[in-house]
Amino acid sequence: MNTFEFSAIYWDLYLNLEADLIKMSDYIAFCDENKPTFSIELLKQLLAIGSEFDIVCKSYCEFLGELSKIENRVQDKHKDILFYAAVFSQERPSIFEEVVQVKVAPDYFTMPMDTWKCNPQEHRNPKLNCAPEWWWAYTQNKHNRNGVISEYAGQEQPLGEKTYKSQYIGKKLFQLASLEHVIDALASLFILEMYYYKDLATVHNIDVTIPQKPSRMFYLLDWETHIVPMYDVVSVNSTLKFERKPSKKDLEIFTK
Repeated sequence: MNTFEFSAIYWDLYLNLEADLIKMSDYIAFCDENKPTFSIELLKQLLAIGSEFDIVCKSYCEFLGELSKIENRVQDKHKDILFYAAVFSQERPSIFEEVVQVKVAPDYFTMPMDTWKCNPQEHRNPKLNCAPEWWWAYTQNKHNRNGVISEYAGQEQPLGEKTYKSQYIGKKLFQLASLEHVIDALASLFILEMYYYKDLATVHNIDVTIPQKPSRMFYLLDWETHIVPMYDVVSVNSTLKFERKPSKKDLEIFTK
């Protein structure tokens, strides 16, 4: 898959999801005070974004060459998200630390994947790993929307439950479809697709790491917008001369 195919298959759908959330800014101010706001429209968007995130994660893991290493794969969405975390923690660990600025609300910053905890050696152990908080909200609404959040009754409390549930005790699960969780979900999808696009650009020797139709919703801080090949320099005057074509090993990434 090249960057043009990626844009047609994945990025265009991302932009469609993004447009839906931008419309919400006409009715809900994107600010700290409104983070708990929930609605049917936000629920619809959370379910759509969560599904697409799962799809793109799987494709990206295949691209990174890790999917074939799965043994006894469990067909469970939460377990799948932990597998993706194990892959990214080994191949693209910086993905968890990315900071996103919301363009339609310049004072709004988020690190949507910083709650995505993974122990690569035991990535199936629920006591040592957990998905992002927004993903927890997504799966709760996908599987048990009419429920109420209560204290965990099991003997061994999963890390995700311990991390997220205390602040929501007594609330109905559909209230988790909040503005904060939807923004974080879309921001996570944005980061994921930007990483995927950049890797595709590198493989195909394309120097621009931002899709031709950029995001209108998010800005990724410290993102390297160009990949510039550094060749074997024969002489350096007003003109640079190179003695061979570049290879992938010649790529040095920096911000123009």
